[in-house]
Amino acid sequence: MQQQNRIKQALTLAAILTLTGCIYGPESVEAGHEGVRVDKPYFFGHEGVQETPLETGTHWIWFSSSIVDYDIRPSQYNENFDDVITSDNTPVDFRAYVLVQPLPGSTPLLHKNFGPNWYKSKVQEVFRTMIRDFARAQPMFELTTNPAVTTSGEASILNELRAYIDDEQLPIVVNRVVIGGVTPPKAVLEETARTAAQEQRVRTEGARTEAEVARKSAETAKAEADLAYAQAFGLTPDQFLTYRSLEIQREMVEVVRNKDNVNVSIITGSGEALPTVRAGK
Repeated sequence: MQQQNRIKQALTLAAILTLTGCIYGPESVEAGHEGVRVDKPYFFGHEGVQETPLETGTHWIWFSSSIVDYDIRPSQYNENFDDVITSDNTPVDFRAYVLVQPLPGSTPLLHKNFGPNWYKSKVQEVFRTMIRDFARAQPMFELTTNPAVTTSGEASILNELRAYIDDEQLPIVVNRVVIGGVTPPKAVLEETARTAAQEQRVRTEGARTEAEVARKSAETAKAEADLAYAQAFGLTPDQFLTYRSLEIQREMVEVVRNKDNVNVSIITGSGEALPTVRAGK
């Protein structure tokens, strides 16, 4: 009889605990995360978000309660932009991202006031608007080729976004803003490539022309010097050509003077070969 009473008391207690929402298995919170406990008791207790976050470890909660997980490590949110019109009316595509994290210890406040989708509801469109406004104020080539422009824009938007976060009392930390991969449309890239190729051709032709002009000047100067030499010594054209032929052959001998196993045949103005001269002898 006494045993039956104890069983009845245990069943009654279990029923009471079940009805009041006290029986539930353990929930775990991973490292780098915080858990926000939301209570919804059936009969007793306080309903709503608990002010103290649950830290890493295992926690026992009410059966009717739940734990909302918040990653308090920095998270990167990527945004893509297509056909944003720059200040010179050129569409560009690019991407940007913001690195943010919930303020540790403040996740219950974040959940209560802004919910688990706080980035989408409070940050995303504001961030995208700031990025678009910055890009629209820049010329296309400055935006695509000058790193100082994007670096300055990143710093400006970071400060502007932090000021907005403070005004909205969002318990989050904005760590970084990055703008990257700015590219004009394919047609603009192709036209730029054609222009660059044309400019290179102009430079190449100019260099070739300068080389030919220089060569012409050198040959003219040499011809004038040869004529002056022939006139100074009273040489006929045939005599001067013979003289120049011998000069050229002398230069050839000088080139191979110290070479082994090289024979040089010297031709006179009459076309007859003189005895062979062995280089190095």
